[in-house]
Amino acid sequence: MRQLPNILKMILHSLIAPIRGVSYILSHPRTWLLILIPYVINTVLIIAFFAYVQSFGVDQVNRLLSIDLFAEYSFVVNVLRAAATVIALILSVFIFLSIGMIVAAPFNAFIIDRLLDENDIQDIFHYKGVKLILFETWRAIKFEIAKLMVSIIFFIPSLLLNFIPVVGNIAFTVFNFIVLSFMTMLDLTDQANSRKGFSFRKKLQLLADNGLLFGPFALITAFLFSIPFINMLFLPIAHVAANILYVDSKNT
Repeated sequence: MRQLPNILKMILHSLIAPIRGVSYILSHPRTWLLILIPYVINTVLIIAFFAYVQSFGVDQVNRLLSIDLFAEYSFVVNVLRAAATVIALILSVFIFLSIGMIVAAPFNAFIIDRLLDENDIQDIFHYKGVKLILFETWRAIKFEIAKLMVSIIFFIPSLLLNFIPVVGNIAFTVFNFIVLSFMTMLDLTDQANSRKGFSFRKKLQLLADNGLLFGPFALITAFLFSIPFINMLFLPIAHVAANILYVDSKNT
């Protein structure tokens, strides 16, 4: 029972992390331009990306499933169409978030670097200026590749769930949403972990050891990241909020 207040405190800290992130950004006007530039770039990219997916990807799938060959297999076609829609949504969010993370990395680097310095988070790698931009861009690219590989390991086997009508589609969506939440949190805290020279396994262990602190925020973030345009607006807030929680994890 003595641990209950601490558990509730961690959950509360996690839930209000976005508010703390907004508060930090508003109190540091120098961060505003660093947020605006990648947001504009990513907004242009997301418009172009979804326009392409809608014009070519979705139409091609519908045409394929509408040919006479599949006419007598309406049940299978409906399952495949539902699965294709869910998969397309998940892949679109995943791919675009990965691109968004890479685009925003050199800009967010300066924001998070200052936040971590203010909270005396010691590090092994501590770059400034151009070196910081190059380090963070390369770090983001490497991490997104690693995140893709890990996600594929979970994603491909879960596709089989879609062959169970309704319940399977729901289970598939929920399962991959949880995986996306975890990987997103791992992504947002990667800069701080990389400063300390942590291995990928050590980064995973940090989140596992602080599940109550990071978990609720990760679910909120994954949900907001699945909404076009809102995701790019929330991205810098999520970066700051996640690293505020990272600081909290070091102080608990």
